[in-house]
Amino acid sequence: MRKRILWLFVSMVMVASLVLASCTASTPTTEKPTTPTTPTKPTTPTTPTTPTAPISPGAETAKIKLTKLDGTVIEKTMEKPKYGGTLSVGMGTGSLLIFDDIRMQVYFAATMFLTNENLIMGDWTRGPTGTNEAGFHDLANYPMPVLTGQLAESWEITGPNSMVFHIRKGVHFHNKPPTNGREMDANDVAFSLNRLWEFPGSYQYNSGPPDQYLESIEATDKWTVVMKTKPGKLGRMYELAGQYAKVVPHEAIEKYGNLDDWRNSVGTGPFMLVDYVPESSARFVRNPNYWMNDPFFPENQLPYLDNVKYLVIPDTSTRLAALRTAKIDWLGGYAEYITWEDMLNLNETNPELMWAEYPNGATDAIFMRVDKPELPIHDVRVRKALALAIDNEEIAEYFYGGMAEIYAWPAVPVAEFSDIFVPLDKLPESASEQFTYNPEKAKQLLAEAGYPDGFKTEILTTTQWIDLLSIIKDYWAQIGVDLEFDVRETGATYSILFQRAHKEMFMYTVQPINPFSFLRTKPEAAYNASMIDDPRMNEVIRQCDENYFNWDKKAQIYRDSVAYQLEQQWIIQLPAPNKNVAWYPWVKGYSGEICAGLTANHRDWAKYAWIDEDLKAEYMAKK
Repeated sequence: MRKRILWLFVSMVMVASLVLASCTASTPTTEKPTTPTTPTKPTTPTTPTTPTAPISPGAETAKIKLTKLDGTVIEKTMEKPKYGGTLSVGMGTGSLLIFDDIRMQVYFAATMFLTNENLIMGDWTRGPTGTNEAGFHDLANYPMPVLTGQLAESWEITGPNSMVFHIRKGVHFHNKPPTNGREMDANDVAFSLNRLWEFPGSYQYNSGPPDQYLESIEATDKWTVVMKTKPGKLGRMYELAGQYAKVVPHEAIEKYGNLDDWRNSVGTGPFMLVDYVPESSARFVRNPNYWMNDPFFPENQLPYLDNVKYLVIPDTSTRLAALRTAKIDWLGGYAEYITWEDMLNLNETNPELMWAEYPNGATDAIFMRVDKPELPIHDVRVRKALALAIDNEEIAEYFYGGMAEIYAWPAVPVAEFSDIFVPLDKLPESASEQFTYNPEKAKQLLAEAGYPDGFKTEILTTTQWIDLLSIIKDYWAQIGVDLEFDVRETGATYSILFQRAHKEMFMYTVQPINPFSFLRTKPEAAYNASMIDDPRMNEVIRQCDENYFNWDKKAQIYRDSVAYQLEQQWIIQLPAPNKNVAWYPWVKGYSGEICAGLTANHRDWAKYAWIDEDLKAEYMAKK
């Protein structure tokens, strides 16, 4: 019976959405089909774990030797890159909102991924195209061993609250007014960072308020930037300054006031923005004076591509059609990833497509306020009962086609975080049992907590999660818990959250891909929707912050806390559907990466990629 109900929600998602698309709490009603269609569990695409485009017949190849972090030497055969060609990328509407990262998190300024650079970047040789020690599949703050310098050639800690960045020489701004190709130096870095921390609307200002995090950022000479922070804030400042901040030239800001007009875009990046059509497209051309060479073929200057096109296609089905007809060469990413249903369809129509499937770094979760003693969910037994009443295996199987991780928080199972991820079979039962389905024990726990007949509860949400929550509602009804929905518009929902005014529960995501940010468990964090202020957890946060730059010790501290975090059941994590990225085999030098290690480098992989024009022409001739 539950399987029929579950698949009903998959096949009739609009029913619940229409019923619940209001600002008042309501309960959806659906009619159960008499003969539901049971889906066949799909199979994963037959691509290797580290996908690489097949080598073209007659292509020139080279054997590349790479040394892993543990000293192991591996050898890979790579096709020698060729210059020229255009890469077309499909994307939704959310990433081309701004052109200046002073306005908000740089993720929303997608053009800056190609035009401007950070102090630090992911080491491309550590990713799937290289040693595969990092997946580079999500927007994350990855461990330092898989990072390397970008505009900073190196950096060092000079005290408990101070860090020095040694700025790379020989890097030039784009050859266009007002910089006209001049060399970038430490003064530009200090100017850019101070600008971000002086502007109240910036991500840096709000994530690391200057009065709490920053003492000073100063260029002490042409190639040295010294950053001094408030006590205990050096780690977070290293992230915000080194990995999230784009460097811009001071004269552009002095002349234009800001970079809000796309025509004023100027940076040190591999591409230059030359055309933008609002809500339609952005076009970039190769920066002929880019500083970086290919790490696999050091004699080659990057980038290889002549052009990159961002094509804004708001409708998902239209984006998929553009991929299917090769109007775009690549589709995926943080917001535009391909669902398992669409992946199976594309495998049928376009079997030549290359695929990368990876764990979701934003796991759907139910947050429960633990700061209100009057609420049933204040009792950990109640929270555990609610978790035990959910059949995660069934949701993964029938709602996500079997392509989902049951357990992905507080650390996602990816290569970069293997040191902190604890497999289910290594956890104590008190931590792992929440992923099992046991409604009888759930009823027992409710009775022990004083709720033998269940209770009513309410969750604040948007229409995005109605279908999944409708399944949860059905599960909880079987143990006497009546879940009501308070459905709001997205802006209103987060306004309520940030005011900490949600009544009981809140539906959002956990971010196990950024474990050491503690965005969901730190007392002052805006997205701590469960209102967690736990002494033991606070000590874990303090120790991790204190050992921020000692990866081994920090990883051990976090790993030792995983069972405790799960046992407290502050958050009910739901199955996390895997994400999928697709590209055509003529996109070479690429293996499914999303960003070169950092949020601020989303789609930065384009500077390493090249187009096999002959292979593309051959394919298009057959269409």
